[in-house]
Amino acid sequence: MLPLEASNQGFIFGPGITSASSYCPTSIGTGCPVGNQTVFTADGGAMDVEVPGGQQVYVAPNGALSYTQAHSISYPPGSQFGVVSGTGGELVYAGANGTAGWIACPLPASTFSPPLNYIYQLYANVPSHPTRDPKDGAIFVCYPVTLLLDAYSGGFGAWQYT
Repeated sequence: MLPLEASNQGFIFGPGITSASSYCPTSIGTGCPVGNQTVFTADGGAMDVEVPGGQQVYVAPNGALSYTQAHSISYPPGSQFGVVSGTGGELVYAGANGTAGWIACPLPASTFSPPLNYIYQLYANVPSHPTRDPKDGAIFVCYPVTLLLDAYSGGFGAWQYT
């Protein structure tokens, strides 16, 4: 099993991905949460963050599991809220029109610096998920995945996820 990590308002996993992308202002000082793990609220509908206003979890129109930027309620038109839940030790997607489940689709190695291979982004299993690499047109092979939740009792997961 590989940990799912928050990164760039999406969720990724794979070898070489060892922590979440997070930020805490220097003015908070030693009061900053560690921020190296991806932590959802108990119901799965938001990120467990300390930043005022929080960060909501949603499914973007292309199916990407996403979260709002801190201090913003902005999201793409057509996004789905309230379709992700923490149920029975799993993070569950139950979307519109009977769609359900998660898939993992590969990211191009060049997405990272230095380049990393075998990194996947998480998507809801919807018809609009990406099927081709936007750079070279190569067909993506996406895989069904199950997301298991571990109990977390360490306070907030991060000040904010980036």
